[in-house]
Amino acid sequence: MDAEALEFSDNTFDVVLSLFALLHFPNPLSALREMRRVLKPGHALVLALGSGPSMTTVTGWMHAVQMLPTLVRRRLGQELAAPAFLDAMVEKYLPRSHADEQSALAGHGHGRLDPVQELARQAGFCDISTDWVGHHHQIATAEEFWELQRTFSSLARKRINEAPQSKVDEMQEAFINTCQRVLAGGGKLVYPVGVVILRARKPDNK
Repeated sequence: MDAEALEFSDNTFDVVLSLFALLHFPNPLSALREMRRVLKPGHALVLALGSGPSMTTVTGWMHAVQMLPTLVRRRLGQELAAPAFLDAMVEKYLPRSHADEQSALAGHGHGRLDPVQELARQAGFCDISTDWVGHHHQIATAEEFWELQRTFSSLARKRINEAPQSKVDEMQEAFINTCQRVLAGGGKLVYPVGVVILRARKPDNK
């Protein structure tokens, strides 16, 4: 059903769990207000979305320092990172406007921790807390790297599904060839995953 107009009565659920969905709603604030509406007073929302850590936190600064060697490898062409690599190729081979493809929240890129906390406050939640966790996964083959990115990159998935097959084939061939050159030179294909986990509560008696 429409996440911004849930077909449930007020105060129905003990917990609302939202995993990697909020960025895909046209109006994330409306969706959060609906989550709050269907929660019982005093009960909890748990929400996760892909993001880097906030640069206003110690975790954010530590992550930035730890990323320096990785950025050097990428600059030298020794590492390709998902989904940025495929997204860049999509922009080259299948260009179009972003205006109808992402919400304002998704447009914040990887710094979404602060905006999502503010949206939760605007939606009427209290006792808001957040954690951030990150991992780097190394991918063995160019083909697996392609499949992962075309599946989990919203931008790539939408454009590839709508594009002529000939253009997709051309882009995929360039993608595979680039990945294989990096691997042949001793480089890496990596999929960094950063997740913000937000916990919040609906106020009592509301």
